[in-house]
Amino acid sequence: MAAIGMGFEDVQEGTAEPVGSGSGEGNTPGRPVPGLDLQVWMVPWNEAAAHLREAGALPPSVSMDGLAARSQSMTPPEFPQGPRLGPRLNSLSFSALSLYRRCPRRFYLESVLHMPVEETSAAGAGLPDPADRADAQDGSGIERGLVVHRMLELSPLGAGLPAAPVLEELFDVACTDLGFTLNEEGKRSCLELASAFWRSPVARSDLRHARRELTFSFALEGVLLNGVMDLVIPTAPGWHIVDYKTNRLGAGGVREAMAPYLLQRSLYALAGLRAGAATVDVTFLFLERPEEPFTTRFTSADVPALTEEPAVMVRRLKAGEFPANGEGCAACPQRPLCGGVDREEK
Repeated sequence: MAAIGMGFEDVQEGTAEPVGSGSGEGNTPGRPVPGLDLQVWMVPWNEAAAHLREAGALPPSVSMDGLAARSQSMTPPEFPQGPRLGPRLNSLSFSALSLYRRCPRRFYLESVLHMPVEETSAAGAGLPDPADRADAQDGSGIERGLVVHRMLELSPLGAGLPAAPVLEELFDVACTDLGFTLNEEGKRSCLELASAFWRSPVARSDLRHARRELTFSFALEGVLLNGVMDLVIPTAPGWHIVDYKTNRLGAGGVREAMAPYLLQRSLYALAGLRAGAATVDVTFLFLERPEEPFTTRFTSADVPALTEEPAVMVRRLKAGEFPANGEGCAACPQRPLCGGVDREEK
């Protein structure tokens, strides 16, 4: 069989070897995967490949005939339960933990088994920020979100709204840096969203000593959590952390759009407080409505409450718990492999 690489893209663990070597070795049903001790099982290749192709999980560039020539079988996952990851889980990115929160089983498929993701074209109001890869729903939206973030990273934020030619140059540089080619509509959207920053209250802050793309890490439940903050502004009492969002907002506006980001807010606040800040203001700046930043202030008294949810999730992940979430299954690209059913469909 073709080797399926095991390991975490955003999760660092002990040495993990692939299943099989392309020569048929290691294809015994139920054989533990070295390094992770996750059980995998064999099914007929033709059935599985057809299922993956139909679901869009097997890229068009991959030839089923070529893969089948190397093997007559593949290994879809058996979803493990039990303490199988614990001692090998050393660090975890914010995006990986967010995906686990959204759906543990999808996390298992994409971050552990590295099953490919075919992005859908359905983007709309109320969807999470496409730049947050764990919640990405739309290929063009992903590119737009990342370009806007890159433009703001490169911009002289404290110098006022750049002139139109400067914004266009920032757009061109961002696209070149990221290797993207956006159409005119995509360009127009990026220019509007990036320029919206200067209509926000954040732009009127003292940004002379602000840091952009600031990385952070701290230990929780024996695991190193890490991530990147878009903008950190030092204040008299502590930190002001700003995260840009490029979501299309629904009828519920900014407050409704905050729902997917409560974990992110907790981790940002914990990072600042653990770094010694007396207070941490966390602002989510939805660039579609820059005049309405969503800001919450935290102090050391909030640390126990902030720690509770991420600590529980890390413990569950370390214990090897990967249940289907039962929400958003209809639109999930991994549904054919997972077999998940939305609670409302039952």
